[in-house]
Amino acid sequence: MSTRTPSRSIALAAAPARQAALRRRVALSALAGALLCGAGWLAAPRAEAAEPAVLAAVAARATLPLAEAIASVEKSAAGRLVEAELEDDRTDAQGAPLYEMALATPQGQREDLMVSAATGQVVSRKADGTLKRKEADRLKAATLAMPQAVRTALERQGGRAVKAELDSHFGTVVYEVEILTPQGTLAEVKVHAGNGQIVSVAGK
Repeated sequence: MSTRTPSRSIALAAAPARQAALRRRVALSALAGALLCGAGWLAAPRAEAAEPAVLAAVAARATLPLAEAIASVEKSAAGRLVEAELEDDRTDAQGAPLYEMALATPQGQREDLMVSAATGQVVSRKADGTLKRKEADRLKAATLAMPQAVRTALERQGGRAVKAELDSHFGTVVYEVEILTPQGTLAEVKVHAGNGQIVSVAGK
């Protein structure tokens, strides 16, 4: 009896110390995790910064400018485009870059098209369901053709257009045109989809 009491007392006395040590380990683990997350967050802008360089390499191989590719598709395919973008990781059978485009058909359907950035030919076409109401409303308000909006944006900001999208800006229907500038950065020009006026320019 007398021989067990000191051991039990020592164990009881050591328990708070073990708990404190455990709390310190948990706190250190949490701190390490936060630092790792922080490092990942800090690294994110560097990863995004490489995107214009990738686009520049792809755009250099796209012999057909975006505005001309859009005009070619809208002429040959029934409907109007609501979005067109240069793909940075896919090519056609000849190795030319592709434009991915979203077409609104006269029947109110949406189709995804892959278009050669060398010839303007549609290399694949896939149904994508019913056109969204907001897209249909924007198309009604957009009296300016998308190719003209792209050209207008390029007149304001020189470079190479890599994306055009019909969107809304504080209630105003606009074309958002992304341009790869000669300095290797991305700029976004918003063009009024009704009167063709420049609404804003950002990210030169």
